[in-house]
Formats: sequence, C-alpha cells, structure tokens
Amino acid sequence: MFRQMHPAANPERRQLEWAVLRLACSRFGSHQTEEDQGLAALTEAQFLDPVHRAIFREIAFCRGRGFSRDELRRRLPEVLTRLGWPDLDFDALFQDFPDALTAPELAELLRKLLEPADAGRGTS
Repeated sequence: MFRQMHPAANPERRQLEWAVLRLACSRFGSHQTEEDQGLAALTEAQFLDPVHRAIFREIAFCRGRGFSRDELRRRLPEVLTRLGWPDLDFDALFQDFPDALTAPELAELLRKLLEPADAGRGTS
C-alpha cells in the first residue's frame, strides 16, 4: 500500500513519532499521571506518517474505552492489517521504554512532537 508522507515527515520526525508511540504502548494502562497528561495533549494531527497516525488513533480509541494493555496489543495487529499494514513490528511497540526517562525528558519528547512539523525549516 502506498504511504503518502507529509513533506516534513523526514527520518528524524518518523523516529520521534515512533518513540512516542512506543512510550504510549509500553506504558499503556499504567496510569502514570505525567505521561497520561502529556499523551492526552496529542492528537492524530501530530503524526505525519500515515501508519503512525493509524496506530495513534487505535491507542486513543482503546484508552477512551478503558481497554487493557493486552486488549490494545491484540487489537493493533488486527486493525492495522485491515488497513493494509500487516507487516509492522508490533512487538517493538510494546518493548519496555527506558524507565530512566525523566519528567523533563518526557516533556521534551512531547514538546518536539507538538511543535509544528515544519518549524525550523528554512524558507527559501
């Protein structure tokens, strides 16, 4: 399936999006207040990669329904396969995210994702 990328979805941006998705999946349902508040500030619009956007939508859906981490882990491959992306590494999404992530590091990660995608790009 063709993945149309936003012009600002460079490799660094995709890595940032993937890191935030890993954080959301690895700690899903853990009710860590700072993370929940930070992740709640995100919308699917922050995800420029269409696969990442679909993953985020499913995470938000499961969070809104009060699903468990196991339910999210079961649903993600089903939903993404139906959408045409069967070959994603779902296990990588649920690997433990570094526990050493401090509150300031978390805030910085989320701040980077929340800033406009083309911020800092020069205009010629």
